Amino acid sequence: MQSAVDARDATQLGALFDDKFKFKTCNGYEDKAAAIAKIMEVPWFITISLKFVSSQFQGNRHVEAVVDIISPKGSERTMFILDLTKNALVLGRLPNC
Repeated sequence: MQSAVDARDATQLGALFDDKFKFKTCNGYEDKAAAIAKIMEVPWFITISLKFVSSQFQGNRHVEAVVDIISPKGSERTMFILDLTKNALVLGRLPNC
């Protein structure tokens, strides 16, 4: 995941997300295309770091992962759901919303 973010490559980023991916923000939901666009709009010379915090199984197919996204603007705790059968992220959200 970190290498795809570092590369700011749409193909690599697209492979991380399920086609039906949704990200819940404080203002509603964003889809896969919006999530990729947000990452791609950050200039390559600005570092975005992903720091793993924790994970836990959610049934047989899903893993909930908590990640801190660190940038010059600060740190944002984010939760993602990984579908193990698809090997792709299916849901994301900001826990504080």
